[in-house]
Amino acid sequence: MNNEDVISPFVVHLLVGIWQSTHKEIAKKIMLSWIDEYKHLSACSILFFLVKEVDENLLTRIFLKAKEKNDHNALTNIIRSILQNFDKLKGAKIYLSIVLLS
Repeated sequence: MNNEDVISPFVVHLLVGIWQSTHKEIAKKIMLSWIDEYKHLSACSILFFLVKEVDENLLTRIFLKAKEKNDHNALTNIIRSILQNFDKLKGAKIYLSIVLLS
């Protein structure tokens, strides 16, 4: 078992902590790396539900990878995150893409 497997259950909590600290940019870099590697997509997508804000660029990238990988957990978490932040995201392009899953 490698270190990543050991921390896997705690990834979302660690990520939320980094995001809400003064090191949000570090959290974004970590997420971008994971997204590119198709890792922790579900944790990355639920982050925006938990912190009650959305980085539309990151969420779009997560959506594209989750759709490509057919990751239903991540796609569900994306919808949850959008609904949680609906008032802040009015008019965002990502809504239509996710509704159509295209």
